[in-house]
Parts: sequence; C-alpha cells; structure tokens
Amino acid sequence: MPISNIGLSGSAHESRFVQSIKKLITERDLFILLRLDPCKIDLRAASLQPNQRKNEMQRISRMCLCLFTLLFAATSCAMADSEEGWKSFKGAWFSVEYPSGFQVRPSLKSRTSVKGVDSAFFTSPDGAVEFYVFSPQWNGEPSDIALKPETEELVSEKVENKPDERQKMGAKLSVRWFTIAARDKSYTRSYVDTENKQLNTRYVMGIKYPDQKVYKDFRDIYLKFVNSLRQFGD
Repeated sequence: MPISNIGLSGSAHESRFVQSIKKLITERDLFILLRLDPCKIDLRAASLQPNQRKNEMQRISRMCLCLFTLLFAATSCAMADSEEGWKSFKGAWFSVEYPSGFQVRPSLKSRTSVKGVDSAFFTSPDGAVEFYVFSPQWNGEPSDIALKPETEELVSEKVENKPDERQKMGAKLSVRWFTIAARDKSYTRSYVDTENKQLNTRYVMGIKYPDQKVYKDFRDIYLKFVNSLRQFGD
C-alpha cells in the first residue's frame, strides 16, 4: 500500500518531489523501518552475499531518507498551515485575527458608527471553545458577557492599576481579570478587561472552555488571537 494512503495525505504546500517520495516507500517498508534493530541488521547483513548485502543496505538507506523527507515535509506543511489558516475580522473600530475553522458571531452593534460591531464571538468547529473581543471606539459596557446569576457564578477576580505604555500623558490602566463558571460545571469563561478611565477607552478579551485540558490545548491559539487585536481611531 502506498504511504500516501496511511495518514500522510497530500497538502497544498506539498511539492511534487515529496509526492513522488511517497510512491517509493510502502506501508510494509515503513513498518519495517520503525521496528529496525541495529543488532538484527548486522546479523542479517552478515548472512547475506556481498551483492545482496549491498542491496539490502541501500534499501534501508532509501527508506530512512524517505522517512526523514516526509517528516520534514509534514513539519513544514504544519507550520505553513498555522500561518495561512487564519482569517481577519473587522469590527467598527477594531480588527482581529482568528482561526479559519472558527465560526464568527458578530454581537453588540457599534454605538458610535452606523456600520460594524463593538464585539464578536468566535466559536471552534466542535463548539467547545469560544473566543471573545469587545473593543468600542471609546468606553462602553460589554453586556453580552454579563454574569447570569441563575446559572453562573463569579469564581475569581483581580484588579490592577498600571501605567498605559501606549500613552505618554501619564494615563493609568485599570486591568481586571475575572472568571465566571457555570453552576453545573459545564464551562468556564475568563476575561481580561482593560480600561483607561482618563482617556475613556476600554477593551475586553476572553475565552470560554469546558475544562482545563481544553484550555491548555487552545491557550497558544487564544494568545495569538489576543495579540492580533488592532484598534482604530477616528
């Protein structure tokens, strides 16, 4: 069976050379290669005729080269996919990057623009994880993530005041970290609420997840989402 049929399927980033490599190595060759024991190779080689020994070692060398080439190609494709598999969403006064497989749900309509929204949700394909952004032109209230007392509870909260490094007027930021959990333990949602009361600006970023394992799995993707936020002026 060609190796292209056992899980290393083609990619848009894959070269014709790599595809041709796949045709040279079979599933049986891969199985043998992954179970190779150097001691057994030496014993087998010693029992072969010189020309057979040469052919066998060339075959093993070819399999090793093919496997390393495929591993390198798979890594390169994964890196390319991680960069190209993102889309841009533009609100009324912000833009943000999100994974292409996520579904976008625009939320609060902008209070200072006739077009666009001030907030949006981004849900993973399986619905397990949800990213959130609220970034109006000025200040505002992210009412679409308000605590629902009947089904939720505030489990942690921390507020810290620090200088706004983006401003040179001595403005201070009030940063609030808070986490809300479902009373039935079905999900948790965590947010960072950043407000500059002197300049009357505010933005909120957050993530909703079912458990810590899923959160850890999506943490790096979420941080990339957070760091991609760009805010617009007038």
